[in-house]
Order: sequence, then C-alpha cells, then structure tokens
Amino acid sequence: MYKLILFLALVSTNLAKGQNTENFQIGLFRYLSPLNTSSCLFDNQKRLYCASQSGTYFLNGKVIKKISFGKSSNKLIESGSSRRLYLNSKKKHLFAWYFKQGVAILNDKHSIPFFQLLDIEGLAQQDEIIDINFLGDSYIIATTNKIIVFELKANEADKNFSVSVVKQIPVPETIQQICITPSNHLMIITRNKVLRDYIKDSYGNINCLYKLPLPFIDVSAELFIFNATEARFYLGTSYGLFIFTTTNSKCIILSKQLSGQSVYSICLLYDGTTYVAASKGLYKLDNNYHCVQVVEANNQKDQSILSTVYNIYADSNKVWLASQEGIAMFDHLGTPFYSVKNTETFKPNHVYQIGEDRNNKITLSCENGLYNYNKSGALSVLKKEDTYFLSAKTPDKRQMVSTINHTFIQKGHNFISIEKVYKEFKDFEGLSFNDCERTDDGGMILSTENEMGVYRWDYMKKKMQRIDNNTGLPQITQVNNLYKKDSDVFILTDDNVYSYSASGLRKYDVSQGVKHFGVFFDMLEVKGHYILTSYDNGVIETDNAFRVLRIFNTTNGLSDNEVYRLASVGDSILLVSSNSGLNAINLSNGKVKVFTEEDGLHNNVFEEFSSYQKDSKIYFGGKNGFTIVSPEKMNFSIDTFNNLHFTECKVINDKNISNEFELNDTAKISFSNNITQVKISFHNLIYPYKERIKYSYKITEFHNYWIDLGNTNFMTLPVLNPGTYHLQVKAANEDGVWSEPKELILIFEPKWYQTRWFYLLISLTVAGILYALYRYRISQIKKQHAIRKNIATDLHDDLGSTLNSVKVFTNLAISGVKQEESLQQVKDNLTEATMSLRDMIWVLDDSLDTVDELITRLKQFAIPVTAASNIEALIKADSEVNNRQLTKEEKRNLFLICKEAINNSIKYSGANHIDVNITASGKKIQIVVLDNGKGFNVDEVRKGYGLKNMQYRAGQIKYKVVLVSSPGNGTQIKILPS
Repeated sequence: MYKLILFLALVSTNLAKGQNTENFQIGLFRYLSPLNTSSCLFDNQKRLYCASQSGTYFLNGKVIKKISFGKSSNKLIESGSSRRLYLNSKKKHLFAWYFKQGVAILNDKHSIPFFQLLDIEGLAQQDEIIDINFLGDSYIIATTNKIIVFELKANEADKNFSVSVVKQIPVPETIQQICITPSNHLMIITRNKVLRDYIKDSYGNINCLYKLPLPFIDVSAELFIFNATEARFYLGTSYGLFIFTTTNSKCIILSKQLSGQSVYSICLLYDGTTYVAASKGLYKLDNNYHCVQVVEANNQKDQSILSTVYNIYADSNKVWLASQEGIAMFDHLGTPFYSVKNTETFKPNHVYQIGEDRNNKITLSCENGLYNYNKSGALSVLKKEDTYFLSAKTPDKRQMVSTINHTFIQKGHNFISIEKVYKEFKDFEGLSFNDCERTDDGGMILSTENEMGVYRWDYMKKKMQRIDNNTGLPQITQVNNLYKKDSDVFILTDDNVYSYSASGLRKYDVSQGVKHFGVFFDMLEVKGHYILTSYDNGVIETDNAFRVLRIFNTTNGLSDNEVYRLASVGDSILLVSSNSGLNAINLSNGKVKVFTEEDGLHNNVFEEFSSYQKDSKIYFGGKNGFTIVSPEKMNFSIDTFNNLHFTECKVINDKNISNEFELNDTAKISFSNNITQVKISFHNLIYPYKERIKYSYKITEFHNYWIDLGNTNFMTLPVLNPGTYHLQVKAANEDGVWSEPKELILIFEPKWYQTRWFYLLISLTVAGILYALYRYRISQIKKQHAIRKNIATDLHDDLGSTLNSVKVFTNLAISGVKQEESLQQVKDNLTEATMSLRDMIWVLDDSLDTVDELITRLKQFAIPVTAASNIEALIKADSEVNNRQLTKEEKRNLFLICKEAINNSIKYSGANHIDVNITASGKKIQIVVLDNGKGFNVDEVRKGYGLKNMQYRAGQIKYKVVLVSSPGNGTQIKILPS
C-alpha cells in the first residue's frame, strides 16, 4: 500500500494546473432500450444498435427490435448475452461478441437481418474477447492470450459469410487491450504492463517497445480501455485515468476527481473533448486534458445512469451512453435549458412570477409557496402556506410580496402587511399586485391581480393613486403586464394597450382591418417595432403607432396561438413562452423553431406572467417548475436533416398469410402476383425521436402532389395493376423543414393472364381469327362469283340456246314452213326456258336455303314431268334434315344433279316408279335417286356427258356421285358427301 501512495504522489506532481469542478448539466434523455446495456453504436444508416444481457437490439424508428441468430449447422446457438459491438464502417460490417457463443456478424443479405455466428478456427466458445479491430482487408480478434487474423468472404450462393484464418499469434501474457495506430501498428497492452507492437506485413512479429511505469498497480480486476495516437495513450485503470506518452515514457494521472476510481470507458470527440465514464459518474475533459468537470443529470434517476456507464459513443454533436439502466444521450455542447422541478423541498404546482430580491437571489412566486434560488442551484423555502403572484424590490430596497388578496413586506421569513410599513397604502388594503415598473422619479407603477386597476406609488411624496380615474377613459380592471420604455409605462390589458407618462394616460387600439386584437400578455421593442403577445392570436409585430405589420401564429410555425411572455436574444431572435413549449422566432427571416420538454424544458406549459432576465440567463416559469435558458448555447438555426429510410415491408397474400421483411438500403421490391395488400414503413432516424415529425408520400405514376400522412410513418397500398411504380416519401422535422424525398421502386408482377406473352398470344389468336374470317369471306365472295358465273353460263348456254331455238322456230312458223309443228316447238322451248329461269330465281333466293325447300322445288319439277310420262315419283326426306341450311352452291348443284338424274330415268330407264330419298350423313346430307327400270351394265355403258356433268357439279360442293345399276334391277344414283 505504501508503494501505491508513493506512486500516486509521484504521478500527482504532473497534474495539470487550474482544475475546475463547476458542474456541467447535460440535459439527459432516457431512451427506450433493454436494461443493463454494455455497448452501443450507430451503423452507416444512422441506426442505433445496443448490446445487452438479453441480446442485440436496434432502434428502427419508434420501435426497438431484437436481432435473432441465424441457423447454424455445426453449432448450438442459444439466446445469449451480447457483450460488445464492433463496426467496420468502411466494409459496413457489424460484429457482436456473444458471451459463451462467440463472434457473430450482422447478415443483412436476407429478407430479415440476423446475426450469423462465425466459425473461426482457433476461437473457442469459452474464450473471452478483448477487442475486434480492422487492418486493411484483415480482421483482428484479440482474446486474453492470442491474436487471430482472419479474412471475411461473402458467399453469393447462400448469401452467408465464411472465414479464412490467416494467422494465429499466441501471446505469452494476458492481453488487456489492443488498438490500431494511424501508421497501421497493432498496439497491445498486457497485464505485465508491456506495450507491444504488431505490424501487419510481418504477420507475427511481436516486439516489446515500452515498459509501462505502473509497477505497483494491480489491475487484474479491471480492463484497460483506452484511445491512442502515435504519441500518447489514455489508460483507464482501477485507480483512475492516466496518459502515457511514448516520446518520454511518462505516465501522468489526469485528474484528482478520477483518482482511485475505476474507469470503464473513454471517448475522444472530434474537437478534442474527452468523456470518461467512471465508477462515480461521468466526467468531461477539455481538449488540453487540463480541467475536469463533473457532469450532472437533472434528477437522481438519471444520475444513476451516469454512474453505471460501460461504453461511450459519440457522433457529430451527441454523446451516447450504454449503461446498466439502458441507453441515454445528451448534446455534446450541453443543453441550453436547465430545468428545476419537483425536488424534496420544491414541489410547485405553478410558478406564477420570477423576480429578484435585495440579496440578488432569484425569487419564485408559486401557487403553493414562495422560494429563493441562488447561483449554486440551491432552493430555500420562504413560505408555503399561500399563493404568491409577485416578489419585487421597493424603491428603498425592501422586498414586497403579494398573495391572492394582500401585499406584504418580507423580512427574512417574516411577512408584515405593507400598510404598516408604508402608510400611503392604508386606504388600499387588500390589493394584490402581479407586476411593477420603476418610474423616473423613484416611484413605482403597480398593476393588480385582483382586477382593481393600475396604481402609481409616489414614494417620495408618500402617495398612492389609481391612474385611470378622471381620465375620460373607461376604468382599467384586469392588467396582464407592464412594460417600460424610456419614460413611458405601457399597460397591457385584455382589451387594449395603454401608455402612462407625465402627460397622462393614452389608449391604443391594436387592430388589422375589422379584426381587433386583445388579451395582451407581454410587449417588447425591437428595432423600432413593438412585439406583443396576444392570447389565442399569437405574436403580433406592429410599428411604433401600433399598426399591425405581421403576425406569427400556428399557420407559420408557432407551436400554439396561446402565447405569454417574451424575451429577446440580440436584436433578431425572440423567445416566446406558450401552452405548448418555447418558441424561438427569427425576425430576420420569419422562421420559427420550437423547443419542448424533450429538449430539456421543465414542462411544455408556461405561466402568463412568469419570465425574468438576469446575467445573460432567461428564466421562464410554468407548471411544476421553471426553466433557465442559456441563449449562448442555443441553436436557433432551422435544422435540416436527410436521414429518411424505408424500414420494413409487410405483405398479405390471397390466402391471408402475412410476411414481413426489413428494407436495408433496398432500392426496389418485387411483389408476386398473389399479393393482396402491401404495408411499407419508413422513418427519419432523428434522435431523440420527436413526435412532431411529419410524413408525406406520392406515387409519381398517380400523383403530381404530396399526400399528408401526419405523424403516421407507414402507408398501406392495395394491389396495383402490374407494372413499375415509384414511391417517394419525405419527412418534416419539428421546424417544418422537409427532407429530400426518398424513393422506393415497387414492381408488381402480373398474373399469367396479364403477362405480355398472354397478350401477344391473344393478339395473334384474334389476328388469326380475323384473318380466317377474312379468308372465309373471300372464299364466300369467290363462291358467289362462281355461282354468278355458273348462272351466267347457264343463262347463256341453256336459256340462250332455248331462246335462239324459239327465234328459229318462230321464223319458220311465220314463213309457213311446218307452221303447226314449229309453233308447238316454240311452246315447248318457252316452257323449258321458264322452268330454267324459275330454277335460277329459286337458287338466288336467300329465304329458301333449307332441305325442305329443296324437296319442294324437286317436287315442283319432277311431279309434272313424271306424270306426263306415266311414272310415279316419290320425293321425301327424314324429319331431322328438313330444316338444315344449305349454301346457295349446295342448293343449286344438288338440285341440278337430282334434276339430271330424274330426267335420265324418264328418258332411258323405262321405269314406272322413281324414288328420291334425302337422309342425314354427319353434318351433311345424302340423296339417293332410285328407279325400277331395266337397268344396265355399268362397266359396259360409256359414261355420257350427263353423268360427267353430275360428277363435276358434285365435286364443286365436295360431294360425289355413285352409280349403281345392273340389267333388270333398276338404277341408283347416290349423291354422297366426299
């Protein structure tokens, strides 16, 4: 022990001068997270990850989710404790060390990210991981007794990672910590206090470089946690924080406050500031590491976080703490708001007024008491039994306080009625004041809380008078505030603004057109203009004659139109209290920035009369406490942000089965044709999360405008028609600034009957049908032309020759040559011509295209002819074919074939009976013409012109003629479909 005391005395001689222990409040935010968190960091997409006893979690927008293990074929994976997280930002690889499981890498190549346990040769499950670091394309794992160098490969086939171990380097001493220096040296600290060097190119050469001058400190129970440059190392030990310089091999203790404490984590920020987490709290070192400030939280609950911080992570302007109580964060520059509320001695319901006493202490007039607040932050109780509205100094430096129905002079904890000290108040007993202003002659203007008007106290003449008597103006009752400018005191009421000076009382009407403004709570002059707060109307800017110039309200960014007190920061920024937080108005550009309880305010609800400025601080009182504002720490600029991400997608198919998957930097998604509903979530990752973030979206194929979603950070789509759509989303922060749109391409796959191939097939089919109809129509036209041609031929050949014969026989009859015979021949020829003409007309008649009409026509022809030859003719058809339709060509040719067959029977068969039978033959008909004549030998009889003509006509309509006959057995002529 004496050696330890001697050593600390030795290193203490190197302590930096000028230690400063002024408290630094961080404005701590509690975050939703698992308890007992040991590590936290952000990935490249600004997602927050944290390691805890129950696993690894990440914050995806509003929701914190646990990342599961993936399947492993060769290792039993259990839900274990995640001890530490490591990020290679260049490769975008996130590693986690799971206690008694090993090292896992975040695999985001699948639809749902998971931690894939790596199979690293030489790394046992029981090995304690000291650190994971990155050197070029190689990864370095340090356990307590060895260094493992490996390379990582991604398998495109199964989307998993594989490990290739390059080198295993045993270290004979227990490793405490490693780091990579800017010159690519691997620095190792072991428990025998030896700093070692490992150079990547040599893969295994370990050389002792420095002997640490810490020979008396036993650090076996603690880990070293340090950050290093080439020349110096911060060493966190169980006895405090040291800096070791490699240039002169000296070790210097940095702070008396940290001496004897266990240091858990050290974080160096970009500006040189260092944060140190130790066993007694969180500490801040300046960029010369000469002074230490104890970092304070707002309350005891948050202070418990600061004393159990195991890991510190910092981004550009915020510091994140992983502690036993969860994840917390604060602004690196400190909060501009110091809030005081609900301590053991100070539990205000409402802070009605803030002032200053004769000892320059801040006085708080509250609904449930009167309090003092000093520079060190201590609160003292003066009175608790009453409600107070005013505490102010009198012209002779006494303290005047007002309750709900009386005014007193305070002497310590004693309260004396004001009329016993100042006789001029004797006739005004029972007045309660809410504000006061000094006059140039040493007196005071006092406004009453209990609607008794405004009074002038002439302290030198010992007089009190109501200033609105005998003025010709209506009496003033309720007064909300007083404001002094030069020798004028302005009086703000519910109806008007008044000014009081030596010349008397004057009234101003604040209006714009027909609209009259009222309920004024505060007033300031800025650059020759007046600024007023008007309850339910917002903030009004007027010229010096109270003509309205512009209005700030909720339509242009104000958090609430119910506004109260004003405070100026410079000549362009106004702070305005309201019922919904604190507003900062930039008069130069008209922008409004809103601060709320999330930013460190004591509450979002402020009081009507409660504000005060002193020593560059602004005090605002309200419900359950008050807030002290340090304007120099405030960021009045309107923050822009562009950290919007699509987070996840949920789909439901036609079987009502749902499926969810993460959207990790996904540019496009394809949906199968059985999806019936799609839900897409998105979030702007801003920390701490603000409920006032708003979202809008549009689908560029449908909308040329943005659709407001309010605070909803998801949208549900019905299934769209097959095709590609571009979904764009943007977010607005609490200042109304919109981010750049983020786009996601949605591809809806078609069903089989919606594909291009199907449409092409349908098109080809329709085209084929149309072409077939066209060809059919052409063939029909050709057939009609053929019929017309045949009819023309018949007319020419048959009717023409008949008429020519008529002409010849007529001439013979006229000349007297065989006159009677010639006339008979003329008669016969005309009869034949008439019948031929009727046949042609029948063929051309569209209404007579059935088998039944064919039978009728055959009977009209055959019966008279056969009767004249004493032949019995029977023509019939089966009932099933009577109504069958015939084409004109069929009708004509079948009739002429039958006609030829009947004529041949009459002329050559010698028959006395002819039968014509029509029956069905498939979709067509067949006709048999049968006689009982003498018959003939078909093989011996030469086929004449008539039979050939029948065969020709049958072929035209795809029929055939079959001749069946033998001597003595009659003759059959069969007309059959071919």
